[in-house]
Parts: sequence; C-alpha cells; structure tokens
Amino acid sequence: MVLDSRQMDWGGRQGLDSAALKRAKVPIYGKWYFPDLPANEPLVNLSTGEIETFPPGYRAGAVLYVKEADLKKAGLGPYKATPAAAAAPAPVTAAPVAEPVAVAAAPVAAIAPRPAPAPAVVPAAHHEPPHESAAHQEARQQAAHSMGHAAPLRGDVVEHAHPGARTYITVALILAIITAVEVAVYYLPEVRPILPPILFVLSAVKFWMVVAFFMHLWFDHVSFSWFFGGGLALALTMAGSVVLMQIGTHGLPHGY
Repeated sequence: MVLDSRQMDWGGRQGLDSAALKRAKVPIYGKWYFPDLPANEPLVNLSTGEIETFPPGYRAGAVLYVKEADLKKAGLGPYKATPAAAAAPAPVTAAPVAEPVAVAAAPVAAIAPRPAPAPAVVPAAHHEPPHESAAHQEARQQAAHSMGHAAPLRGDVVEHAHPGARTYITVALILAIITAVEVAVYYLPEVRPILPPILFVLSAVKFWMVVAFFMHLWFDHVSFSWFFGGGLALALTMAGSVVLMQIGTHGLPHGY
C-alpha cells in the first residue's frame, strides 16, 4: 500500500498506479517495497517522471522508482505500444470512360500541373521528462529530504551511503570494551604512575569512534571534519593554555 499518494503524481497521470504495476509484474523500489536500489540501472521516478541512476549501496526512501527497462518490456506509461498503422485500402478499378469529344486544346503552359508538395517530415516521438522551474525543483528536493529520501536528487551534493546496523553494533561493542578497560586499569596499582596517559589515549580512541561513526563524519564531506576539527583544536588550545598558566603560577598539584 502506498502511504503517500504524492509519490505517484506522474505515475497516476500515466496510468502507473501500484495495482497496474503489480498486475504487469513490474517491481516497485521504495521503502515500502524493495528498499535497495539497483546499481547503475536507469530508474523512472514515479513522482516526477525523471530517469535517474544511482551507484551501488543506495537505499530508497519515500520516493518510488521502477526500472525503465521493465516499463518498456511491459509497454506501460510513456512506453505504451502504438497501434499498427491501418492497412492501405485496396486499389479501386477505374470504370471504362467513354471516348471524349475533341475540344480546342488550351496552351500547354496554362494547363501544366503543379508539382505535388513534399510530405512534411514528422519527428519520431520522444518522451522527455517534464521541465521543472527552479522554484519547483527546490521545493521538491526539500520535500524529498524531509521524507527521508536516501538517494541524492539531480543537482544535489552526492552523499556517501552510510553503513548498516551491523557496523554500528560492532562500534558500540568496541566502545563498551574500551570503557571496561578504563575502569579495570583504575584499580591496578601497577599502572597508577602512568594512569593519566592511559586514560587519555583510551578516551581519545572512544572520542574518535563516536564522532566518526555515530556523528557520520567518516562518511560525510571532508569539510565537516575540518569545521569540527578546527573548533576542537581551538577548544583544546584554550584549555591547554589555562592549564599551563595554572602550572606556571601555582605549580603542579600535590602528587604529580
């Protein structure tokens, strides 16, 4: 069942509702049907009629797609089979004409027949996706992103596909193990002299894994990493300056 009829706007005008597609055994790609989009396969957007192609690893969101090849094979939508040209009528046998009466002939130049006009050349039908204005395209892109469109639209910045649940579960288990190690080394007297460096390194590893995977910096554009890293470097510089100023004026705390 299609939960959002707006995703079938163009398909409905072409007679491509979900019932017709299922009768023709044409697979529908969307999060309610087949969520994994075929890689490098021309797909028809049932909302706009555009033909889009995606690289491997993309999953469908609310926007519904069908393969262009499946529509052509089933003869649906803009690829309906045109009816065969009507058969040419059988030639009619002319009845015998009585012998004409001789009349005065007109000048040859006056009765010369005009040449028949050349038939107009009709271009072959070509189905182009409907043209969208800039405002309409921007509104459609915002609506698609708000509904969880997993694949980039035409003109958007390409975003890498994020990992699945298995990767996130693995990262969570690693973080739990590192936390257990931090708690364990705190109670070991043998490592008490080097306890701060150990905890600092383990915390840095946990921090990197959280921002890389759960904050998606590992998969987003590199500019996000620069923005985040620049702010972090500034914060660490200010904190380190305060620590050094405290040490320079009052010395190290007791026991260090």
